[in-house]
Amino acid sequence: MKQQKNFEATDDSKLNETYIDFDKIDIKNDIMFCTVFQNPEECRELLQRILGIEITELSITKQKEIQNHVFFKGIRLDIYAKDSLGNAYDIEMQLNYSGELALRSRYYHSEMDGYQIRTGVKYDNLKESIVIFICDFDLFEKGSSVYTFETVCHEYPELTLQDKRKTIFLNIQGDRDGLSKELSTVLDYFKTSNPTDEYTKGLEERVKENRNDDEWSPTV
Repeated sequence: MKQQKNFEATDDSKLNETYIDFDKIDIKNDIMFCTVFQNPEECRELLQRILGIEITELSITKQKEIQNHVFFKGIRLDIYAKDSLGNAYDIEMQLNYSGELALRSRYYHSEMDGYQIRTGVKYDNLKESIVIFICDFDLFEKGSSVYTFETVCHEYPELTLQDKRKTIFLNIQGDRDGLSKELSTVLDYFKTSNPTDEYTKGLEERVKENRNDDEWSPTV
C-alpha cells in the first residue's frame, strides 16, 4: 500500500504526523480531479454530459489563476476550459458545504469576463461564461441533482437576459429523475467511485494510474 507521510502543526507548535492512504483517494480529491480532467477529451465528455451539448474541441488549463488587478482578490479555478468558439468553462469540485458558493460563482464569472475582454474591445465579443460546481451535498435542499441558473425577468419570467452567463450546481447525492443516462452515470460515479460505462471506467483507470504513480501527490 502506497502511503505518504504528512506533518501538520498543532496548537502547541509540535508536528503531528499523519498518513495519506492512496488507496482511498478517489476522483473527488481536488488534486485527483484536476489531474484527471486536465485531459481535454475527458473534460470535453464531462461537459457534454452536464450541458447536453456537443463540443468539438477543448483546451484546458488546470488550476488557472486569474487576477485582473493587483489590489483585487484573485481566483484559482480547478479546471478552466475554452472551446473552439471561445466559450469559457470553469468546473469546481466542492466537497464541503459552503453557503458562499452563490457569491463565489458571481465573482468567478466577473473575473472570467475580465480575463476574456480587454480595453477597447466591444462587449458583444464576450463569449459564453459557464461556472459549474460539482457538490457532494445539496446546496438548495430540494433533492435535485441539477440546479441551473440564468438571469430572468421577474415581471416576465419567460424573458431571459442574454448575458451569456450560466451557473450550474450539481448535487451528486440528488434524485436522478429526468436526467439523461449519461449524466446520471457520471454523477453516480462521483458519488460511489464505481464506474458503470466505458467513460467512467476510463476515468477510474486514470485514478488508479495516479495512485500508483510515485511522482503524483494529492497535496501539491
